[in-house]
Amino acid sequence: MKNTYFFKKIFLTISLVLLSVQAHAFELQTEAYVVGDVRTGHTLLGHNSRTVVEPASLTKMMTLYLLFDAIENGELTLESTVEVSEKAWRMGGSKMFI
Repeated sequence: MKNTYFFKKIFLTISLVLLSVQAHAFELQTEAYVVGDVRTGHTLLGHNSRTVVEPASLTKMMTLYLLFDAIENGELTLESTVEVSEKAWRMGGSKMFI
């Protein structure tokens, strides 16, 4: 699937960049992060990995990428209705116009 290849390519690129730098040589100014190996399921690097945080802008952009890809492939139209559960609707944080 085209999307799976795209995500693997992004993940591999990020992983290679992070792994090419010594772990003690940098600090990320973030609340939490996780880098993992998709093939093995192992966590390679992480900080506060169980902390719940709001989606980052990249997450929102990837959601839009998948949405427009589905429209382009005829799986959805601009008039398609997408149901959102009440639980999801009531959650705090970014809702992307819900």
